[in-house]
Amino acid sequence: MDEAGHRNSQSSWPGAFATFTYQLRSLWLILLNYPTPGILARYIGHYVGRLARVVSSNGRPEVESVERRYSALVEKRNFTSDWFSKNIPIWTSKLATFKQQHPSPEILEIGSYEGRSTLFFLTHFPESRLTVVDMWGGNDESAGGPMVSPFEARFDSNVGEYKARITKMRGKSAECLGRLVATPKQFDLIYVDGSHYADDVIVDAALSWSLLRAGGTMIFDDYIYVDYRYGARKSSCRAINLFLRLIAGEYRVEHVAHQIIIEKIFSMRSEPG
Repeated sequence: MDEAGHRNSQSSWPGAFATFTYQLRSLWLILLNYPTPGILARYIGHYVGRLARVVSSNGRPEVESVERRYSALVEKRNFTSDWFSKNIPIWTSKLATFKQQHPSPEILEIGSYEGRSTLFFLTHFPESRLTVVDMWGGNDESAGGPMVSPFEARFDSNVGEYKARITKMRGKSAECLGRLVATPKQFDLIYVDGSHYADDVIVDAALSWSLLRAGGTMIFDDYIYVDYRYGARKSSCRAINLFLRLIAGEYRVEHVAHQIIIEKIFSMRSEPG
């Protein structure tokens, strides 16, 4: 090994150690929170596959094409942070069949912030319609009311050209979802990315599940949140694991890593209760 190669090898060790430590902490978080055997196996399998360069979808032409289009789209808009773009390779891959089967999906998004994920849905599914639930840092539940926050103003600006396809619901997710449950409304795809406090997550999950059509897809964000300030007992990881136990037999697992993606096979609920 030459001197440059030796330096590169040395410089890779801190990153590799940090990744290994993070994965140990992530596994410990999962094990503390009553995972189903299938979820734990899929999580381990995903990261073993990545280490073996089997699972990673980076470099695939379709992923690169979606990333380029998305990058060009967001460059023209006003964002202060980016927690979303890392999801594009997995979403492009895991939602490919869904996209073929649902050319004009009804999508529910719980937590949109400045609209990065909203823009992805609107452009990746050009015939979709979105219902967006968020508090945007405000208290007034009537979207477009007098108490518009800077976050909501940025959201409105970023998605403005698509507003005819968006229904906004400003307020606490439990209240907004409760109103939707009281209607005949159903969705093909639901993205749960609101509060990360376990009590809120499990309520969002239960209400959302009743709004999801059979054959629909649900995505949970931040399954792994190792530095969560409320600790493992109140983490989104615990809420999601317990919810998946509650709906055992009603879903098929599509992906487990930082996010969990499941498909609703059918509902055990035979009649309104």
